[in-house]
Amino acid sequence: MTILRRLAAAAIVIGLGMTALGLAATADWRLGLIVNFRLQLLFGFMILVAIMIAVGDRRWLVPAVAGLAINAILVGPWFGFGLGTSSGESVTVLHLNLLAANRDTAAVVELLHETDADIAFLAEATASWRRRLRLVEIPFDVVATPGDVRFGIIALSRIPVETRVLGVSTFQLPTPLLSFDLDGEPITVMSFHTTSPVNTRRDAARDEQLMALSDLVSSVDGHGVLIGDLNATPWTPGMSLIEDAGYQNSLRSSGLQPSWPAGLGPFMIPIDHAFHSEGLEVIDRRTVASSGSDHLGVEIELAVKR
Repeated sequence: MTILRRLAAAAIVIGLGMTALGLAATADWRLGLIVNFRLQLLFGFMILVAIMIAVGDRRWLVPAVAGLAINAILVGPWFGFGLGTSSGESVTVLHLNLLAANRDTAAVVELLHETDADIAFLAEATASWRRRLRLVEIPFDVVATPGDVRFGIIALSRIPVETRVLGVSTFQLPTPLLSFDLDGEPITVMSFHTTSPVNTRRDAARDEQLMALSDLVSSVDGHGVLIGDLNATPWTPGMSLIEDAGYQNSLRSSGLQPSWPAGLGPFMIPIDHAFHSEGLEVIDRRTVASSGSDHLGVEIELAVKR
C-alpha cells in the first residue's frame, strides 16, 4: 500500500502540474499540446481519487479531488448528448485525413463504397493519392481538387453541387466549398486542414488559420458546415473563435469522439471536427475506419431544424 500511495501521490503532483500548465496554453506551443489531454487527465484523476479513498489517505485525496473537479469543469460540457430527431431531408458528410504516406488505396476505396455519405472530403491528398484515385472506380464524382499544392483536399459528391475553391488565411490554402439546397434551403459544406502545431511557427500558423476559418463561416450565406482535421481539441483556445462566429461544434451533440492517433484507444484525442450553423441539427455523428491512416474518419448526418 505504501508504494501504491507514493506512486499515486507522484501522479497527482504531475497531473496537477499538467492541469495548471494547460490553463496557460496560449503562452507557449508546448503548453498548447498539454491542453489536448484534458480527457486523459479527467479519467486519470478519477482513478487517483479512487486509490486515495481505498488507501484512506485524506491528505492526498484533497488535491486529487481538486484536479478531478478542474478537469471535469473543462471537459464536462462535451459529454452532452443532444442528437436531433428530424424526419426531414438530411445530408451526410464524410471527412478522412488520408495520411500522405498511406499506401492502402484499397482500404480507402472500400470505405468510399461502404459509406452512406452524400459528400466526402479527403485531406492530405498528395499527387500520388490523386493519381491513384483516378485509376480506381468510386461511387462519387470528383468536384474539387487542391490544384498544384503538395497536398490538399479532394472533394467528392454523389449529389449535384455548386463548387468553389477559395484561398483561406494568409497561406491561401485551397478550401473547397460545396453549395446546394437541403430541404429547400441553401447550405454550404466546406472542409479545411490546419497546420500541425509542432513548433512556435506552426502553432502560430494553426491559430491564424482558425481565425481565418471564423471569418470564412461568418461570410457564408444560409446554412453551413465546416468539417476537417483542425489539429486542435475542443479545449484549444483558438477553437472558440469558430463557435463565437455562430457555428456549433457537433461534439456538443454527440459527445467526445477521439480521432487521432488511430488505434491508441484511451490515448486518442479529438482533433477531427465538424461544425455547423445554428439552423442545422446533428442527426448522427460517428467515427469510421482509418483505412490505413493515422486518423479515424468522421461521418456526420445533419438536417435543417424544424
